[in-house]
This record gives sequence, structure tokens and C-alpha cells, in this order.
Amino acid sequence: MQTLWQDLRFGVRMLLKNPGFALTAVITLALGIGANTAIFSVVYGVLLKPLPYKDAERIVVANLSPPDFRDIKESSQSFDWMAMWASNLYNVALGDEVIQVRGAVVSPELLPQLTQPALGRFWGAAEDRQELAVISHDFWQSHFNGDPQVIGQTIRLYGKPHTIVGVTPPEFQYPTRDFKIWNPLGAAMAETPQQMENRQFRIFRAVAHLKTGVSLPQMQTEIETISQRLQQQYPDTNSGIRMNFTLLYERIVGDVSRALWVLLATVGFVLLIACANVANLLLARGASRHREVAVRMAVGASRGRIVRQLLTESLLLSIGGGVLGLLIGTW
Repeated sequence: MQTLWQDLRFGVRMLLKNPGFALTAVITLALGIGANTAIFSVVYGVLLKPLPYKDAERIVVANLSPPDFRDIKESSQSFDWMAMWASNLYNVALGDEVIQVRGAVVSPELLPQLTQPALGRFWGAAEDRQELAVISHDFWQSHFNGDPQVIGQTIRLYGKPHTIVGVTPPEFQYPTRDFKIWNPLGAAMAETPQQMENRQFRIFRAVAHLKTGVSLPQMQTEIETISQRLQQQYPDTNSGIRMNFTLLYERIVGDVSRALWVLLATVGFVLLIACANVANLLLARGASRHREVAVRMAVGASRGRIVRQLLTESLLLSIGGGVLGLLIGTW
């Protein structure tokens, strides 16, 4: 440890003696490390990190009308459960303040199957026509200051008071992190029942979970059979309509997967170029230190001792580049 401390002190002195070289090497490394840190964070968050839903790898989604959803739910043998939702934009009255919040009207099966409430509960099928609301953890913190007594309080959505019955956990972000409020589909559709019978009204999203042992191709074959039957049964509304269920992961990622992998490979090459440039700088600097190395060996320094000193100086440059690179990546 004493020898290491001597190497570190000497390395710092040598780098301070050549600030131009040290600054160039650190910045070069920092740009390569920062770019890789930022892009890998995106790749991990989008492609590698597991979705924060229960058994997410077997969840499939599709765009359906409410009547088609009911027909598939009654006929299909591929799913453990099915749920339906549609996005909504709420004017939320909180005291004297009115704000716009993005949310969704959802069937009672959706939230309990995807997560567990952090506070309170979710509504059941018997409460689907009641004016209830579940709020996100973020909305709870920002507008109710994390008050545990929020359960039972009311907020006004499109002019109607809705009782808050639950708060989602902080990691729950379905369908995206922008959604802050969920309320019963039945209550929302009570005033427009014709929409629930309109087979052309395909703004709704179906979410379903594949049964154990059922593969994606098997499910797609069954859905295709049901789709053809509905086309024959309702030619005016379903002619040419194919109901495609895809994995939730694929729907979220979309076409961005290949672009992100290419981008990660590109910044990886940038880091390799940065390392090569720093290596060339170190080689050029090493040539200028030939006399210093010769003197140190003449007074008894071993080859291993000199190599260790040079590695210590390289380690100092790497640490400096790494720290600055993380700051750049964060920015």
C-alpha cells in the first residue's frame, strides 16, 4: 500500500506537469465513455429491462371494438384473462385548480392483473359503473403530497366527483408514464352505450394473458379463425378486418429495436477510437520519457516497478475520464 501510494502521488505530479496531455486524454476518454453510458442506459431501459408487469412476457395486445372484444373473450381458449381500455384526457378539478391529465378508462380486470396497489385497492366487476378513480404514485405525490388519507377523497373528472380508491406503485407505467388516472370503463360508457355496440369503434385496446402451454402462433391461429367467422357474420363492419394480437413488449418497442442496437454499436466504436487515440498519446509521451526511464533503471528500479508506475498513471487518466464521462452521460 505504501508503494501504491508513492506511485499515485508520483503519477499525479507527472500528469500535473503535463496538463495539456492529461486534459486531452481525459476529455477524449470522457466523450467515449459518456456516449456509451447514455446510449446503453437507453438500450437497457427500452430493450433489456424487464417490463414492470406480472408475467409480462406472456401479455399480448390488440386494437379491438367492444363487440369484437366480447366475442373473442367468449370464444377464445388461449387466454387466462382479457381486459380492455381506452385513453382519455381529463379536466381534473382539485379545489379551485383545474388541470389536464392523461389517463384511461379500463375494464375491472386490467389493473389487478398487471400490478398491486401501493395504497388502497382496485375496483371489481360489481363496481364497474361507479364513479371511482385510481391515481398514479407520481400524481399522488405531486398533488396530494403523499397523504395516506387520500383514499376516500374525491376529484372531479369531466364535472363528476370520483372517489379515489387506490394508488398504483411507483414503477407502474401502463400504458406509459404519462398516464396518471384510471377509472371504470362501465361508468365512462354509461352515457354513450351505443359506442359499446359499435363494431367499427376500434379505438379500444385489448390486453390478454396467454395460458400456460399456449404459444404465440397457436393463439394467432385461433384468433384468425375467430376473425374469419366474424367477417362472415358481420360483413358490413368486419369485412377485411384482421385482429392481430402482438406481444406487449413488441408493441412498446416497435421498430426502434434495430436502430438502438446500431446506435449502441456505433458509440462502441467511438469508445474504441477514443482508446486508440489515448494509447497513441501515451506512446508518444513514453518516447519522450525514455531518459527518465533509463535513469530510474540505472538507480535500481526493476522493470516491473516501472511498468506498475506507468499503469498507475494510466489508471489515473481512466478514473478521470470515467468520472467526467458519467457526468456527460447523465447530462
